[in-house]
Amino acid sequence: MAKWKITSYDSLQEREVWTLPGTMSESQVEAVLQRLVCSTLTEQEIIAASMPVGEPGRAPHLDRVGGGIPISFGGNRHFTGERK
Repeated sequence: MAKWKITSYDSLQEREVWTLPGTMSESQVEAVLQRLVCSTLTEQEIIAASMPVGEPGRAPHLDRVGGGIPISFGGNRHFTGERK
């Protein structure tokens, strides 16, 4: 059965790999990736990234990078998810 492969990168170097059930939806995996990004942010950065788009002071830390596969979130340290 398919699983989601979740990977943590520091720059281009793979740091850690986890798996999630393949039954999880793409939006559920996105939420997991956003939570992982939050683990690398300060409280102020989390607040700024949670502001509505267009709001002054908003940060893109929790925005999806690109629109394809793998699903990607974060900067440097970033996290990806793809079904395997």
